[in-house]
Amino acid sequence: MLSHQTLKIVADSVNPTLGLLALALPFATWRGQWRSPAKHIAVTLLTVALTYLLRAAFGFEAVWAHWGMDFSTHGAICIVLSVALASLCWRRSWIWGAVFVGYDFLMVYQAYHTWVDIGTTAAVILPFALLLRYWGDRWVAGSLGTRAPSSS
Repeated sequence: MLSHQTLKIVADSVNPTLGLLALALPFATWRGQWRSPAKHIAVTLLTVALTYLLRAAFGFEAVWAHWGMDFSTHGAICIVLSVALASLCWRRSWIWGAVFVGYDFLMVYQAYHTWVDIGTTAAVILPFALLLRYWGDRWVAGSLGTRAPSSS
């Protein structure tokens, strides 16, 4: 079995790895183009920024603490990045869902969060991330008459 410290390194690398993939894969998906990937990345960055803004503006930590829970910012960012990556090819979205669930198991095993923390965070952030991604995909698809890659 891997040590607690090794698993901590793995857990700490999940979101940065997803972030790098969210920056690189749009260019691989839209070969030879730059506007569509740039817009896709802009929507992803906007969603990440708005997630942090929501957390701060609504005091999610205080709200969750009031109920004896902990808002999972790591889980929230993982959701936002997973949705961004899934939107590149919705048929393969199960991959990013599996990464998120695996990360959840790791966070619970490492005692960073409980399942309730993660579930309540996801209940708030997932609809928000999906709505922004839906809007963003329409914006990207509308640019220069290109088609969003969500159907491949």
